[in-house]
Amino acid sequence: MRLSLSTLLIAYFGLGLALSSWDDSSRQNSIRELRSKLAPTEDHKPLSWWTKVDPKHGYRAEIIRLDLHDPTYEIDLWVNPAYTNSSTLGDGRLEPATSTARVADFNLSVNATPFALPGKTPLKSETWRSYIPGSPVQLRGLTMPRGGPIYGEQVAPNFPILWQDINGEYWLTDKIPQRAQWMLNGFSWLVSDGKIDRKTEADLRKAARTAVGISKDKKWLYIVVVPQNNSNPRNLGASLPNLANLLIKIGAHNAANLDGGSSTTFVIKDGSSYECAIEPKRWLSRPIPVMLGIRER
Repeated sequence: MRLSLSTLLIAYFGLGLALSSWDDSSRQNSIRELRSKLAPTEDHKPLSWWTKVDPKHGYRAEIIRLDLHDPTYEIDLWVNPAYTNSSTLGDGRLEPATSTARVADFNLSVNATPFALPGKTPLKSETWRSYIPGSPVQLRGLTMPRGGPIYGEQVAPNFPILWQDINGEYWLTDKIPQRAQWMLNGFSWLVSDGKIDRKTEADLRKAARTAVGISKDKKWLYIVVVPQNNSNPRNLGASLPNLANLLIKIGAHNAANLDGGSSTTFVIKDGSSYECAIEPKRWLSRPIPVMLGIRER
């Protein structure tokens, strides 16, 4: 018996919906337990995770804070390269976020680099094809995993780049580093030298967001994830000024906007399992090609 493509797609999405049900009690329990374990304390533990709800602006933010000077953890970048036998041009490959986090052995991880289907813009890539694992994509920005090749190209001059130098120090700059262990091109500046970027102030659209920031003394790294669910008044997404103001309040001196929208995801490791800690924008989590994550050394 031969099954049509439409039948297979319906089966795939139906199975995905069943497996990714947000009402799964065991998943919720794992999230609550890990959030409680990583809750911030007065002594500023090296890794913290907490939730900030802003009812005035209608968004919920998951906030991660990492002590970059503590040897317990490291932050790293993972890229799923395109299959070498792919007939379509592409430098990255879409895979489920939980599978990518597992391969990278991340404890906490988020989506990172914007991407597009080959020959299309990111906006025109919002189709069912971008939900199929294994699909080749073009990375929209410089991306270099640790010890790996450089993928993509700089989005535009003066765009933010998060990177780690050969001495282990982390930077968020607008210059392409010459000697980096890994680097990630941000989508746009949110905060520069403690102030909201001028272009950011004008973007009032609410959307699912992912962002990263570094404190002035380069001791703390912050990752902020804002989910979007229009049926929930607490999860309407955040504007870029909302996001920038939050990053400044928690301690970021410089901060960059990463990929967002349907790609927004946040994966946690619970024992040997990996769980999505936020509900997807749509009913099924979108596979992604690149993750920024924190792992134990």
